[in-house]
Amino acid sequence: MPDSHLSFERTFDITLAAMADQRMTFSVQDKRQGRIVGAVDGSTLAATVQPIRDGTTRVTFEPQADTAADAALLKRVVDAYNERMAKLGLLGGFKDADG
Repeated sequence: MPDSHLSFERTFDITLAAMADQRMTFSVQDKRQGRIVGAVDGSTLAATVQPIRDGTTRVTFEPQADTAADAALLKRVVDAYNERMAKLGLLGGFKDADG
């Protein structure tokens, strides 16, 4: 079974870095609660990192509004997250509802 604490730490850091890649400023960086909230150009995105009992870690991204700019920011962050995960050779990555 994977070390869930290390997996959580690594995933939180990757999530934060993917958001920082978009030059977001952060109002919340709470590793204990697994919560990150950042904004850029009037769009705000929240991320939640949760350890799962099987040793994996779940990441969810939530735009704070339903605008085209928020959707574009979400896509850029997810792409950056997946790129960082791929560079580390980690399986998984983030998938949207379409696939």
